[in-house]
Amino acid sequence: RADSVGKQGSTESRPTSGLRPVALPNDLDGLIAELGSPNLTRRLLAMGEIRDRWVNWGFNANLALNRVEQRIKSANTPSQLANFTISLLWLKHWGGILSPEQLEVAASSPQSTLRIHVQRILGDLPTEGFAKNRTFYWANQVGPNQPPLFGLSTNLWKKLTLTGLNDSDALVRRCAAEALGNWPAIENLRPLLAALAKADPADTHLVYVLRKSLRDHLKVPAIFEQVLAKKDWSEADQRAFADVCLAVPTPPAASFLLSRLGSLSEATSPTLGDALKHAARYAPEADLPKLADFIRAKFADQTDFQLALFRSVDQGLQQRGLALPATLKSWGGELVGKLLGSGATSAWNNAPLEAATENPWDFQERKRTDGRTIRVLSSLMRGEQTTGVLRSPEFAAGAKVSFWLCGHDGYPDKPAKKVNAARLREATTGAVLFEAWPPRTDTATQIAWDTAPHAGKRVVLEVTDADTGDAYAWLALGDLEGAPALPSASPRALADRTAGAAELAARLGLKEEAPKLQELAGKPGDSELRTAAARGLAGVDPAAAEETLAAVLADGAQPLPVRERFGVILAELNTAGSRAAVVAALKGVPYRVQQAWAVALTATRDGADAFLQAVEQGFAAPRILQLTGARSRFERANPANWQARIEKLTRELAPTDEAREKLLAARRNAYALADAKAAEGQRIFEVNCGVCHQLDGKGGLVGPQLTGIGNRGVERLCEDILDPNRNVDHAFATTTLTLKDGEAVSGLFRREEGELLVLANATGQEFTVPKKDVQERAESKLSLMPDNFGEVLSEPDFNHLLAFLLGKR
Repeated sequence: RADSVGKQGSTESRPTSGLRPVALPNDLDGLIAELGSPNLTRRLLAMGEIRDRWVNWGFNANLALNRVEQRIKSANTPSQLANFTISLLWLKHWGGILSPEQLEVAASSPQSTLRIHVQRILGDLPTEGFAKNRTFYWANQVGPNQPPLFGLSTNLWKKLTLTGLNDSDALVRRCAAEALGNWPAIENLRPLLAALAKADPADTHLVYVLRKSLRDHLKVPAIFEQVLAKKDWSEADQRAFADVCLAVPTPPAASFLLSRLGSLSEATSPTLGDALKHAARYAPEADLPKLADFIRAKFADQTDFQLALFRSVDQGLQQRGLALPATLKSWGGELVGKLLGSGATSAWNNAPLEAATENPWDFQERKRTDGRTIRVLSSLMRGEQTTGVLRSPEFAAGAKVSFWLCGHDGYPDKPAKKVNAARLREATTGAVLFEAWPPRTDTATQIAWDTAPHAGKRVVLEVTDADTGDAYAWLALGDLEGAPALPSASPRALADRTAGAAELAARLGLKEEAPKLQELAGKPGDSELRTAAARGLAGVDPAAAEETLAAVLADGAQPLPVRERFGVILAELNTAGSRAAVVAALKGVPYRVQQAWAVALTATRDGADAFLQAVEQGFAAPRILQLTGARSRFERANPANWQARIEKLTRELAPTDEAREKLLAARRNAYALADAKAAEGQRIFEVNCGVCHQLDGKGGLVGPQLTGIGNRGVERLCEDILDPNRNVDHAFATTTLTLKDGEAVSGLFRREEGELLVLANATGQEFTVPKKDVQERAESKLSLMPDNFGEVLSEPDFNHLLAFLLGKR
């Protein structure tokens, strides 16, 4: 700053981090006086001025530093002395003239602040042994007439850092560990391991820096090779190495984890699954067969756990861009056969409600009123907002049906909602013979029905959770008598098992498993299990999938959630037969389902043309063509004459923007806080928004976090909810990937994992696309957030939601 050099007696104001300006003296003596200031900001600014104007450029550097040394002698207090001394150490360090003797004196100071800064300087100070391998820090900072000095010997550097690693002050130890991490050497490992073993686990900062330093050492392949060669590491040492290996993306780290597989589990750090994924991504290819051999031998009787581990290995290989070796393919095929042949269906199943959620029914343990602990099938395990109907197989009624029931039907201080219940129904007519409500307690109470008057009738026991509330919204049953026993595997576990097996069958191209998948997809049962089987079938045998799924789609008696999902899968198949099946079914499904199928169809040219034909034939609502995003999808698909056809089909309809503006005005004007309930709005938020948005530390991170959302006011909130594409944050715009086979997929871009792109769909679920399959990648101006909340939320519910959000200021 030539304009300020030599302006004696003036002052110069400089802003600091957006705060009020700090006025500093412009003469050397005045700046040196500031080095003793109790104000850290003033000290740092003064040090910077002296460094920039005298030390770095060689303008009377010795004069400036000598004056600082003289000023130290006149320090008035111990803290002022420490401040001057620390400043002098850093100025000499920046000038390249810090002597070993000065560092040694400061390192043995009784004041911990001096010892701390010695270690920080050591972390930035090259030694003789390391200087050859690193561009010297000062080379670009000193003046042309002041060559850099390399300072300490390696031995003295190590002596000072290792002494600091055993200092009585935890911050000195932390800085010493950081210094060692900057200059990795094999001989540093044992001192770091010893320090980590002695560190107080509550001192998370120290533990973190020690682990980070270990990681930085192990990132050097030559050092890790020496670690592998040494055989005298203790078990505690090896656990410490394994703990940081996931952050070391090298073959030696993967080989080390392979050698430790026998000591890992899902409760260790790292977990066995994470270790396998890391090994699959970085281990030498020759070592990969060891993964399958180890897992098959150790977990021979745990097929579900093997599937989870196989997925970890497979994901690691995909991130690496490698095909599955023959040994791993054989292992995967064996897993699919076991999983699909192990009773993948259950006589007990989940029937989703109209607004389907994921299958909630899983096992847990609960106390009975007599003190016994029993195993119950509960709707709580996947969250209280999940819903479903658990149904037993048909059975002949006897003299009595009894079971133990626990759970809730709304908040205990409010009247029961009467939406959760257990019922005994006639199998043919559905007539309710008996009904019991949850006891509104976590402890199971016995329910007994005298069914003698109905003896011999075919009946079904049905347990319904229809409460989407955020608390006191679940129920569970167990210990049945006079009814079919609960299954050994829960409906939720069976759905997950089938989904995993079907996905793996498609990944491996196991066409021989098509008959099993076809059977599971086609017959009545759990909707998620059927959907998983259908997706797997589409992957291994598209022709069989088309036949099976089309038959379900044409059957209006099939559950609507199953038909909705099957329609999407058929649309994605994109054959003439699959498109025809979806188009034929459009006329008999709700507008919401039509929208879902339209999105799937318009991903391809032929599908978009088929949907336009469906609208032209009156099978689907033309209003769908006006939805935000529809035009861009048709533009990408480019069916014949699509612009003229859409214009003709929507000519008589009010423009979409006009309709939306009317809705915005109506909802904005209708909002009345007196009629809105924030508590009810919270429930609506959690059901409709929480999967993507985080608020008060709860919810997903697909869309923006909503801290302080209430500050936006009523009008902006209406726009954000009802017209999410009006103001789209760049970070949350939709990414569209055009694949080499002509297909297109869209979602919110999350990250890259090796050779995979990771995106999230509108429900917050992540999916991956191999980079090698992508032809073009483009960012849309559209939000991933659905733009149909004006239809999804009634006016009262919308008001409740606004009341809740406006309270978050």
